[in-house]
This record gives sequence, structure tokens and C-alpha cells, in this order.
Amino acid sequence: MKQFKKAVREYAIWQRFTFVRVNSTPRKYGVQCQVSDCIFCLTGSTHLNYVLVKTFVPDHTCTSTITGIDHPHATFAWVAGECLRLFARPEDTSTMVIIEYIKMQWGVAISYQKAYHAMNIINEIKCGNVEDSYRILPALSVELERTNPSSFVRVFRARDLRPKGDDAFVRMFWTFGPCIRSFNRTLRPLVLVDGTHLLGKYHGVLLIACGVDGNNGLFPLAFAVVENKNEDSWI
Repeated sequence: MKQFKKAVREYAIWQRFTFVRVNSTPRKYGVQCQVSDCIFCLTGSTHLNYVLVKTFVPDHTCTSTITGIDHPHATFAWVAGECLRLFARPEDTSTMVIIEYIKMQWGVAISYQKAYHAMNIINEIKCGNVEDSYRILPALSVELERTNPSSFVRVFRARDLRPKGDDAFVRMFWTFGPCIRSFNRTLRPLVLVDGTHLLGKYHGVLLIACGVDGNNGLFPLAFAVVENKNEDSWI
């Protein structure tokens, strides 16, 4: 029945009309055109491992064809499912590619907001959600120090910085062993610091400390993700 419902939705998107459900049960699914006096209707019911189509009147006697943007049956979950195979790597995911692909394949336009939500679903499928990523930070810090000798990684929770704090993530600081050795041995005694705002779900600021080598090139020394720029987080 799930596949049958998906096929009905895609048929409506392809033919550019909207429908409403009628007389639907867990074993039966029926739809008719959103315009009450239109004769279009489609019903089907489950039988063992197949769906039997009982009624199908494909003609429309209305003029409710959708020509504008954002087909209501093209939900962002459906759009994500259609576009998932387009992106081999999460960093290649693009809202404009999603919009153009749905337009080319299905002949309907979707809004930027819908494409953006679909992109987030695709990224979550391929990379996991943001909350799970924060949960593995303590394990990640241990693994970084294990696989990069002499590295230094610290994850700070709210309870580490203030009384009665909880386990919520606040800051993370890390520097790699080669960065430490280069600063001690080959770099000039000069440190440059700067920060840039992060545009993820929980925002924050990425702080970076850089040194200068003998060829006047910038050499990354240390990094930190903090809640905002303030004296405490800089220190």
C-alpha cells in the first residue's frame, strides 16, 4: 500500500493536479480530484502482496491544473527521496541542483525552502544528524589523540565551565602534534588569531590560531569551536 500511495502522489505531480483522500482505510486507499465536481477518481485495496486497482477514471472535467510553484504533493521528504542518488558526497548537495532536477524530471517547480529542507534530509541520511554528531565528540577526542601522537584535544561541557551545568556541549579545542612541534622548532615567534561564524544548525564560532613560517606562509596551529567570541572563549 505504501508503494501504491507513492505512485498516486507521483501521478498527481506528473499530471499537475491535486487530490484529496476519500474512503481510505489501512487496507483501502482512494483519492479524488480536489475540485468537488471533477470526475477523476482512483481507488485500490491490498490483497496479500499486491494492490488491486478497483476504480480509475483518469479524465478531468476541471481546470485546476497546477502551473505555479510548489506542488503540494511534492513534499520535501519526497523530493529528498527522488534526489538522494544524485549526490555521491554530502558536500556536493545543492539546493539549485535539486530544484533543476525536479523541474527536469517531473515538470514542476519547487520553492527554495522546500529544496533546502530536502537537502537537510539528504545530508542527515548520508552523514547522520547533528545531535548524534555532538554525542560522539568525547569518543572523537580520544580517537584523535590516539591516532595523532602528541595531539591535544579537549571537549568542554556546560558543567565543566559553570556550577550546576549540564552535559550540553559548549566548546571544543584541539591542536595536532605536528603543529605543536612546528611552532616550537621552525616557526617565527608570532601568532595570528581570527574567528569565523559557523552557519550550521547550532551556529557558534570557529577560532583559529596561525603561525608564520620562514617563507612568510601561514601555518595552522590550533582550532576551537566556541559559543561566541568573548574573552573566556579566546583564552
